[in-house]
Amino acid sequence: MGLSSWSRAQLTYYTGLGREAYLLIFASAVASFNWGVYSVIPGVYLPQLGLDQFQVSTLYSVSGLTSAFVGIPLAMWSERHGRKKGLSIGIALAGSSMFVYSFSTYYPYLLASSFVQGLGYGLYFPNSSALLAERTTTQKRTVAFSLSFFTGTAASAVGTLFSGMPAVLRGSLGFGVFPSYQAVYALAGMVVLSGCAPLVLVRESERVATGLSFPKKSRWIIVRYSLVNILIGLGAGLIIPIFSLWFHTKFGYDETVLAPLNFAATIATAAAGLLAPKVADLVGDVRTVLLTTGTATLLILLMPATDSFALLSILFVARQFLMNMSSPVFSSFYMTHVDPEERASASAISGTSWSFPNAITPSVGGYLMKSGMVDLPLYLCGASYAVGFALTFLFFDKLNYRPRRAD
Repeated sequence: MGLSSWSRAQLTYYTGLGREAYLLIFASAVASFNWGVYSVIPGVYLPQLGLDQFQVSTLYSVSGLTSAFVGIPLAMWSERHGRKKGLSIGIALAGSSMFVYSFSTYYPYLLASSFVQGLGYGLYFPNSSALLAERTTTQKRTVAFSLSFFTGTAASAVGTLFSGMPAVLRGSLGFGVFPSYQAVYALAGMVVLSGCAPLVLVRESERVATGLSFPKKSRWIIVRYSLVNILIGLGAGLIIPIFSLWFHTKFGYDETVLAPLNFAATIATAAAGLLAPKVADLVGDVRTVLLTTGTATLLILLMPATDSFALLSILFVARQFLMNMSSPVFSSFYMTHVDPEERASASAISGTSWSFPNAITPSVGGYLMKSGMVDLPLYLCGASYAVGFALTFLFFDKLNYRPRRAD
């Protein structure tokens, strides 16, 4: 097979999803731009305002806790009033929250911004997953989730690269330190808000005329999947959102080093999203999750053992590549096994099970760093991942291949 024939075959693999699925994927990608900015700038910028590691990590915790507390009732509200409406409001709130950083350095205002961001993502995540599952067939669902993951990660990679702009603004245009960061926050907020535009062309979902209640038809998989999510979220929160703070605290790296590193990691993660459905076709959904998360767990446990930036970079990128390859596959697996009428609520419950512990533990990780135990968050993260790996095998290995049922 020639290169052109191979390329056409790869493109064909990601076609046939339907116009609305592609619009939802595009909207989610634009909204994901924020994550690239959020992964680098706070850990470098906020300490320059005089905030310590605990205060910085608390901003992440407020956002995550808010999302966790409101996610389930807001998802149930969306099922009654429209998932598209919930998704649109969520993107608007998440984008608007970034403007607070563009005009203020007052810590209570930054906490309020984190609260608004949490509300936004409490609406965004369950509705984006539920709508995409609703607008795709079972046969194409893993492909759709993987393509969405790829485009979202690619947009996040651009955001990561964009987070190096403060240094450019200071060096080339004479911006002061604080104005250079504030300008980047304002531009990032406008980009995220533009994610609402494609949703104008997406039909509203069917309303579910039931009261707010726990999903009953899918409760067995919701409980098991959520238990795994609790452990993964618990471990991830200790270090993943504050990795830039770890690099800055331990080695003194700033955004000129961390932005390219995170860009490389997110590009690798985007590639993982494209590879994920093909790996799942070969070994099955659950085996893909086990293979990637197990290896990623070993890599994060190796990171504290080296001071070599080159080796750390390889481990950092490889860990992110492997851990995130499992994400679209596991999400598709979950949405396929959940009753279609309960998808937004099921997504919110599983999301809350991840985001609640994930919101608490950044403060714990920041406190450990402040106390001099800089590497302990990585070891605790690896231990929590390992237990999650074991439960994934125990609960889901017997369901390794997706059922081919029609929605």
